[in-house]
Amino acid sequence: MMKIIKKTFLLCIAFAMHIHATSIRDFVKPGQKLPLKEKHGLTTLDLSHKGITSLEGLTTLINERTDFDKIESLDLSHNKIDDISVGGLVALNSLPHLQRLKLDHNRLKEIYPNIFSKLSLLRSLYLNNNLLEKISPQAFNGLVKLKRLYLYNNKLETIPLNLFNWIKLRTHTPVKVYLKSNKLTVQEKQKIKNKMPKNVQLIFN
Repeated sequence: MMKIIKKTFLLCIAFAMHIHATSIRDFVKPGQKLPLKEKHGLTTLDLSHKGITSLEGLTTLINERTDFDKIESLDLSHNKIDDISVGGLVALNSLPHLQRLKLDHNRLKEIYPNIFSKLSLLRSLYLNNNLLEKISPQAFNGLVKLKRLYLYNNKLETIPLNLFNWIKLRTHTPVKVYLKSNKLTVQEKQKIKNKMPKNVQLIFN
């Protein structure tokens, strides 16, 4: 009987910790060195698989610390983030050296206008394996260095035909957009292809 009570107690503690651990501030403590690693040749902050539900705490952290300026890659994949609110938008746009951003395997349903607009060095953006149904035509404005955009395994039935109009001004490497396993019909895929700038490569498989 005591063993059952003890086991139940430990499970309750674990569950309570899991519920509490939803903020980035739970994993980046004041006064502690930022746990940066080298991944893919980039200085990376890996906060994947943490149960994080919100980016709200990130803005405060960036204002409190100076070592966030070193981050070139931010991994927030495999969490429970369901929305990038105003606070999250401000936070992401306060990371000027970011080249790689992983938000895949979360619960995002919509990408709002200009949400990444200050990330002028961003080359790879991972939004795959979410619940995306809607993307604003201005969602990726400002991503002048973008090379790869991962949107596969979502619920997109269409994407705005003017989503990449700003890319027409670019003359270098095309942008590869991965769209496999969405809800795009054959007709919709063809319509999107016909309207995309020549330097946008759509990949449906």
